[in-house]
Amino acid sequence: MPEAKQQAPTLYAIIGLKLLKGLAFVALAATAYALSDNNLPSEHQHLLHWLRLNPEKKFFSDLALQVGKITEVNAL
Repeated sequence: MPEAKQQAPTLYAIIGLKLLKGLAFVALAATAYALSDNNLPSEHQHLLHWLRLNPEKKFFSDLALQVGKITEVNAL
């Protein structure tokens, strides 16, 4: 009589989550590369305004400086 295979649903869930997270980061990287030739600081300000966040906070102003340094060469 052949032995029945055991299922591992938790392992499959972990694999699925890892794949989704990886795809999300690939999409984020592709978006950053596609937007790298735009005026990123103004795009960042527009996004913060759309999300109704205060762009004057230190975190967002430092992030805007870092976003402004992104080019097509260093986006990868």
